[in-house]
Amino acid sequence: MLKKLLVIGFCISLMSCNDDSVVNPLDVKQTVASELKNTVWTPTYAASNESGTHVREDVSKAYFSKVKFVDDVVELTARSGGVVRYGYDITNADNATSIPDPLQITVKTNYANLIFTVPRNYSDMEMYLKIKEDAPLFYEARYQK
Repeated sequence: MLKKLLVIGFCISLMSCNDDSVVNPLDVKQTVASELKNTVWTPTYAASNESGTHVREDVSKAYFSKVKFVDDVVELTARSGGVVRYGYDITNADNATSIPDPLQITVKTNYANLIFTVPRNYSDMEMYLKIKEDAPLFYEARYQK
């Protein structure tokens, strides 16, 4: 009986240790939000792609001319000059044991997909934007601080 209790206790302690090693996605987001707070990113590369035809564009024609992280939202300045703010999630932080590298930041918009990929050292950032799910057109850009 004592052996069974020891085995059960050992198993429970292993399960609790395993749960402690998983990083909470909310904690990751708070860490990233504080580290990126008030950083401004401008495009260094812009392109569009429609049905496999890749077209490099002047950086002044990037879909977003400025990306700024403000607290727990991302502020996007469109090439037309309009400014909007959206919430975001770090979507590759689920069940991670540390802050992921690179980070995948999925912006909560009415676009089909708006995703930023950022290395953990925050040296640069890549954007993927698809406006409509069923449309073959998407935009990509690279940004630096």
